[in-house]
Amino acid sequence: MEYTKSAGAYLDTDKLISGSKLKIVGECIKQESKFKDKEGNAKTENNMQVRLQGAVSPVSMRVNWTSIGALIDAFGKDSKDWVGKVVTAKTMEQLVADTVRTIVYLIPEGFELAKTAEKKMVIRKVGEAEESVDVSDDEDSKEFIDSIPF
Repeated sequence: MEYTKSAGAYLDTDKLISGSKLKIVGECIKQESKFKDKEGNAKTENNMQVRLQGAVSPVSMRVNWTSIGALIDAFGKDSKDWVGKVVTAKTMEQLVADTVRTIVYLIPEGFELAKTAEKKMVIRKVGEAEESVDVSDDEDSKEFIDSIPF
């Protein structure tokens, strides 16, 4: 039977103070999750080790795709390049599968957490506006608007 070493304690997201600084001390690793998909197969999750500012020991944490996208934009595609970088943890309570959970977003320096027009959370460079499409002069949209019966 194959065994892997335990990564130690997990980050207690309910006790994490939003705005805390975290230092990435281990590369991000995709591994099998304890959660299952609709067919009963194990889902995968992204985990990495971080150390909270002022803490001695590192802890493991699950990293969401929104945070991974920002880390790629800030530090590159290889998570080995993220090691040693300091990020800000922003927390937000969100409904996940009928349970309110504390979600942690990892925000690199010079980036911000924002909500899109579609109400999705994104991490983008500070001052970077959301891309939008102007359809005010689009003939197809005028025809559609004129066809609405009221």
